[in-house]
Amino acid sequence: MKERGVLLLTAPGCRRSERVRKAFESAGIPFQELSLSSDEGTKMAVAHHVLSSPGIIVCGRALNVFDLFPDCRFDPKSLKERLREVASC
Repeated sequence: MKERGVLLLTAPGCRRSERVRKAFESAGIPFQELSLSSDEGTKMAVAHHVLSSPGIIVCGRALNVFDLFPDCRFDPKSLKERLREVASC
C-alpha cells in the first residue's frame, strides 16, 4: 500500500462509507479501497488504530471522518481543500 495515497477502509452496508467513497469520486481524488471484512483491510485497520468505518488513511496517517467532513457534510467541493489542510504529503 502506498504511503502517499488515500486509502479508504470501508464496511459492507455502511452508509457513511458509501457517502465518503462518492465524495472522493465526485471530487476526482484517486483512492484505493479495502473492505474491513477482508484480511488486508483488517490488518490495515489494526495497524492504524481505525475503530470505525470508514477508515481514511492519507499519507500513512489515519484520519477521522470528521477531519475531512465537518458537521457530516460530505461536500466534494471542499474535500480537496480539507485534505490539503489535514494531510501534508
